[in-house]
Amino acid sequence: MNSTARLPHDERDGRVNAVYSSSASTWGSQVSKGRVKWFEAALKDFGFNRQNIMSTSSASGQSPETILSVENVFDGKVVRLRLYSIKLPSGHIGKREVLQHNGAVAILPVLPDGKIGLIRQWRTAANEWLLELPAGGIEPNEVPEECARRESIEEIGYKINKLSSLFECFLAPGYSSEVIYGYLAEDLEYVGAQPEPDENLEFVPVTLDEALALLDEGKIRDSKTICGLLAYARKIAK
Repeated sequence: MNSTARLPHDERDGRVNAVYSSSASTWGSQVSKGRVKWFEAALKDFGFNRQNIMSTSSASGQSPETILSVENVFDGKVVRLRLYSIKLPSGHIGKREVLQHNGAVAILPVLPDGKIGLIRQWRTAANEWLLELPAGGIEPNEVPEECARRESIEEIGYKINKLSSLFECFLAPGYSSEVIYGYLAEDLEYVGAQPEPDENLEFVPVTLDEALALLDEGKIRDSKTICGLLAYARKIAK
């Protein structure tokens, strides 16, 4: 079940290598608040800030693409593959392969001792064991909050008495409609885990600093977990 640390490729451009090198020597000894400040400073170094990110979006919010047709290619239990024919403003006709998904939730559970509850599980698509936040797909006619409460009991055995929104993001908008709804789960009550028959999970409680150190070392590579940890670190650092 050992996770393999994978550091950034040597071929990355100089600015990325410089930022990563400085982080490797400083993040390990900093508290969570310092980590968040470093992360924000690194983003600014690359020219990202709220103002210029928002300014790149369309003023109208309307799609520049016209959908000409949609072909149903495959209907699975979790995803549905659709082939879109679209027309761009230039008149060019293009194709878009889209995986439609009901969405999912991720839960950052703060345990009674203050630690964060992660899980380690085998992911067939990634072909390795991954450290992740507890998560799961939203069932038909289920709202995200209900899904979060259900998945928390199923995967780690904790009933959530206090649930609040932490983040929301697209998983892979280049080809998928899946949205991840991230929640902060507090005031937990242990009632016993009820995993699905096809799930093989290991419960891994860690402190926030330990989780961020694992992130630094490349041992946490799951996108929803990275989003959740950074959002939580920013929240408590305010």
